[in-house]
Amino acid sequence: MQRERCSPLQSDTSGKMEGSLRKQCDQFHQSHVPLFVDGLKPLEKQALLDDLKSINFQECYESFQRATQKTPEELESIDEKMSPIEESHYFSINTTSAAELHDLERVALDSIANGTIGVICLAGGQGTRLGSPDPKGMFNIGLPSNKTLYQIQVERILKLEEMSGVSGKLPLYIMTSEHTKEPTAKFFAENDYFGMKKDNLVLFEQRMVPCYDFQGQILLASEKRVARAPDGNGGLYWALRQEGILQDMIKRGIK
Repeated sequence: MQRERCSPLQSDTSGKMEGSLRKQCDQFHQSHVPLFVDGLKPLEKQALLDDLKSINFQECYESFQRATQKTPEELESIDEKMSPIEESHYFSINTTSAAELHDLERVALDSIANGTIGVICLAGGQGTRLGSPDPKGMFNIGLPSNKTLYQIQVERILKLEEMSGVSGKLPLYIMTSEHTKEPTAKFFAENDYFGMKKDNLVLFEQRMVPCYDFQGQILLASEKRVARAPDGNGGLYWALRQEGILQDMIKRGIK
């Protein structure tokens, strides 16, 4: 049976990391977490330290405080800041003439033909509540055609390209989660991307953030791993920047 070993350099680096993390945990009321480090084997300990190192404790603490410490007065002030979208910024089919709708459609199709429009699909969820371990986009929802949601979305994109008169100009960006990215990529590859250009499918991950109890303490999924969950639809904006999607859009000329 081979013993786990670490070099003096590894040990020193690990010790500094642990000390730094302990200080951060103490500062942001997470001092309970490193206690689980003490009884672990070296490799397990390093795995937990690496997991903790990836957490921005200050950001997590401030986010939790903002989400839970609002007074009724503060919440009311937020509501007062909300206002309806200006009428010049949207159209209603019920009050827009056929000629205006035709003009809007032409603008949209011209934009697609010029490659200045992209499609974003938020698909981080699994079909657990539907009785399936697969990403929801792969789920057979019982249509006569047996088409999945992913296939339907791609076919709509291909139809828009056809209407614009130019093919291969409308990319699809799919935000997945840690658990759905790999099966989603495999699913599209196995189905030859449902006729879409391979380069026009871009998958990117939303952020996985630590889970908390009601006192704001980070939960552990096991002795060597922090419990995490996808950061929700609002995490789109972080992921677009951090995963390089905005740069890809700029490169393609998407506006």
